[in-house]
Amino acid sequence: MSPWGKAGERITAEEAKNRARARQAPARRACAVAKESNAARFSAAHKAWKAGLTRPDMITQGLNLRDLYGPEVDRACGVEEPTVDLWETGRVYPTWEQLSALAALCELPVWWFTEEPLISAGDLFICGRRRVIDTTPPITRFDPMALAAAGINPYPDTPGTDDNGQTRLL
Repeated sequence: MSPWGKAGERITAEEAKNRARARQAPARRACAVAKESNAARFSAAHKAWKAGLTRPDMITQGLNLRDLYGPEVDRACGVEEPTVDLWETGRVYPTWEQLSALAALCELPVWWFTEEPLISAGDLFICGRRRVIDTTPPITRFDPMALAAAGINPYPDTPGTDDNGQTRLL
């Protein structure tokens, strides 16, 4: 039996499909825009990660949002205890796979860990696990030695070689 059209008239199955397609068009366009936007952000996040711009404070915030802590977080990210703690303190830089695993664990997009936060808490940080107020400034950058150990130039504005092609010491 075919669906109803206007004023009691039946329409063909093809007309019903066309009407449904027309009703769904705005949603399809919105999804396409969102996919492009997410793909662009994902690509930008990967470039930021490669440049050493992952933010330790955002790792901490992501974990606190989901109330995640302990050795199970390290296992879920494929690392040994206390590696995630070292990420939070900026002393060890995560690989892209580890950062992606952390994003999946925290149920956040991976770009969460590389972009500036929308709202800065300044020097005030409330830790979800301990329910204490911490007034120490958040760690927003990884230690240059951690970046160098990960194969990332910690000083991107400084060329790696001099005019004669000789490697420079950092």
